[in-house]
Amino acid sequence: NSASFSDSCFFSPEAVPTSLPIYVQTSPKQKLIIYQRYIIMKHTKKHIIAIILGFIIMLTGAFLSNTYRPYIYRNHLSDFHIADTISSWILVPSTTLIAWGIIRGRNSIKKTLICCVVVLLISEFAFSTTFDIFDLIATVISGSVTYSIYALYMAPRNKRPEK
Repeated sequence: NSASFSDSCFFSPEAVPTSLPIYVQTSPKQKLIIYQRYIIMKHTKKHIIAIILGFIIMLTGAFLSNTYRPYIYRNHLSDFHIADTISSWILVPSTTLIAWGIIRGRNSIKKTLICCVVVLLISEFAFSTTFDIFDLIATVISGSVTYSIYALYMAPRNKRPEK
């Protein structure tokens, strides 16, 4: 049941996209090859988009760290530790998208997200020179928000059609 929509119909003759121009005049074996290439290209496109989006999110975080954080500190404003935890907010969605895009395996985004959150939590303990509970909280909340966005917008698109 963990197979995605494309995996479930990978070898299904009904799933061959008949809109492909070359489809009409080919044998069943050739149709299967055409569809396999179509699925590979479709997945590759998804992964490339995920990597690009991950880097855009990461660059947004770098921009905010260099503009928003100094502004908050300079003007002595209280923002409920958002300026202190920008990296924790940004790293979860960006590393999840980049890792999922690079791995290109059969792992779901959910599994990749959980791994990224766990690694970021462990790295806060292992590599951080200043331990900050707000970074841990921001990482967990960012993981929850990232999963919610995935569940609302992406998961319905990946469901199998009813047979």
